[in-house]
This record gives sequence, structure tokens and C-alpha cells, in this order.
Amino acid sequence: MNRRKFLKGSLVLGSLSVLGFGSYKAYSIFRKPDYKYLQQHKALIAEACETVIPKTDTPGAKDAKVEEFVIHCVQHMISTKEANIFIDGLQFIDDYCKKHYKKVSLTVLWMIK
Repeated sequence: MNRRKFLKGSLVLGSLSVLGFGSYKAYSIFRKPDYKYLQQHKALIAEACETVIPKTDTPGAKDAKVEEFVIHCVQHMISTKEANIFIDGLQFIDDYCKKHYKKVSLTVLWMIK
């Protein structure tokens, strides 16, 4: 086998593998968002918002029902790609907490505050 055939074969094989992985990533980002997941994990979103905007002398994020606004924005105001990224992020937080703390993510967020 000469070098020219080897380089052509490597280039074609590498290109096909990158295209295959790229199409998988594109599918995972552009799939239809799972909006039911948002409704089921409304408390997780509320706790995350409360971590960012805590209750002090003024009302916090939970008192202002910020989780409802976040869910509305994800469902109606952002692109499909961004909605999937947001939902994947929530799933990552949930999975991470279950794996490392053996607890539901809501409990871990409550303990952080």
C-alpha cells in the first residue's frame, strides 16, 4: 500500500466518522423538546431560581413564581435547540445529584443554600 492510498482512505474514513457523529449531535439538539419534563420538574427549576435570587428583605424567586416564567420562556420564546439544551441541562443536574449524592437534585439544591 502506498502513502497516497493510505492518506485518501484515512481522509475518507475520518470524514465519515465526523459526519456520523455530527448528525447524531444535530439530532439530539434539534429533536422535539420534552416539555412534560419541565412541568414534572417545576420544583427543581424553582429551587435553582431561588438559589440565584434568594429571599431576603424582598421576595425571592419562588415568591415571584419565576419558575412559571422560565417554563413559559422555554416553551414559547426560545428556539428548539435552546430548549433542548436547557432541558438537557436540567436532566444533567438531576442525574449528577442522583449519581454522586444518592439524592434527588431538589434535596441537593436545598442543602446548598
